Order: sequence, then structure tokens, then C-alpha cells
Amino acid sequence: FLARTAHTHTPDTMPSPAAMRRLEERWLDSSGPSNSNPYAAVEDGARRNDGIEDEEDDDDERGALEDLLWGNLMGFFWPVGAALWLVREDGVWSKRRQMSVVTGVMMNMVFGGLRMGLG
Repeated sequence: FLARTAHTHTPDTMPSPAAMRRLEERWLDSSGPSNSNPYAAVEDGARRNDGIEDEEDDDDERGALEDLLWGNLMGFFWPVGAALWLVREDGVWSKRRQMSVVTGVMMNMVFGGLRMGLG
């Protein structure tokens, strides 16, 4: 679980050890064959809320601009390397950053085409 989580967080954004334990417990509870919903942590008929979901939602929102910025910059200034990395390394980048790399590559192609047509 730690290795899986380490791929989605940088060292400075890793959850605290207590939050990691809660996340791991919820992951283990939800990965059984009887649960089809991965967030179906149920106790006494009510949904359990440890405050973890709120932290995850905040992290997703905080990382949105960073994903868009860095994805577009990598796709625009380093299109071949970023595209190859995108294809080879599955699960390293979020979907948002993957789409940003694609838009950066497309913008590079558009500006390259304009330069070739106008030059």
C-alpha cells in the first residue's frame, strides 16, 4: 500500500502515518470480494467518515492547477519525451496531467505548423 501511495504523492504531500493507517484499513476493507464499491466502508448501516475523504478532495483540488501547468509545459517544451513517458509509465501521472501533456503536445504542433506556414 505504501508503494502504491508513494507513486501518487510527492514526499512533501504524503499523508501522515495515522492517515496512512486509516487509508490502508479502508483500502483493505473495501477490496474484499463482497464490496463492489471501493468507498463502501459501512458500520451499523451508516457511511463511515474519518475526515480522510475531505483531505483527499482538498488534495485533488490543490493539485489541479499544478497538474494543468506542469502537464502543458512538459507537453509543449518536451513533447517527444513527455509523450513517450506518458505511454510507457502507466499510473505515474494523474488523468488530469496526462490530458494536459496531450494538450501541450497539440499546442506545440499548432505553433510549429503556424511557424512553418508563415515562415
